Amino acid sequence: MDDRGHELERGTAAAWRGSRSAMRGGAWSEAAIRADPLGFVALRERSLRGLADMLERIADGLPHLACPSATALAATRLRMIARQGASRWPLAAPIAAEEELYTLAGASPGVGDMEAQAALQVVRFARREGSMVCGMAAELADALDTFLDAGHAAEPEALGFGLRACFEAIRRRVDWVEDAIMPLARRRLDPEAATAMGARLAAGVAAAPLSTRADLLVIDGARVRA
Repeated sequence: MDDRGHELERGTAAAWRGSRSAMRGGAWSEAAIRADPLGFVALRERSLRGLADMLERIADGLPHLACPSATALAATRLRMIARQGASRWPLAAPIAAEEELYTLAGASPGVGDMEAQAALQVVRFARREGSMVCGMAAELADALDTFLDAGHAAEPEALGFGLRACFEAIRRRVDWVEDAIMPLARRRLDPEAATAMGARLAAGVAAAPLSTRADLLVIDGARVRA
């Protein structure tokens, strides 16, 4: 394994440690979600940015397989995104936090409410990027599994193109959420609405399997083809 592979391996190990901590409670506890529902959503966005970084490093290492564990993890997370579908992407647990966020930020604008009208457009942009990722996630996950099984990329240019299209779409969507949608949502979320939103999100997380809560289906190094 070269230096790039070791770097990717370390990043994957850090992500796995964080996920194990999450499964024990901590930032993922129901109490924490109830206390700061938008903070929970923001944490998911940071996790997705980490996935984009991982996909970029895999693409940079082509045609070689620089880090098998990172490739397996990326394939698994993409497959989870594909299963959840565009309406639920990009959340790990089968909950509607994305819809909560979009509804809050893109509330029907009144006459002359330029901020709300702009927010609706931003929400459309974010939905488009999320749908794009959902549309390519399953096929790209299969391609990464094939890459992992073979140990090298049979068609590195095609795989690289798919990886780059995916991580660029993820980053565009996360940028829209972090830079525009989340700040507006925070301004619009009053205490009563925050309590209700936190309760809904916490209930959704509580009903989800532990592996799904942590955004992983990789347990003790084993790949799960969901």
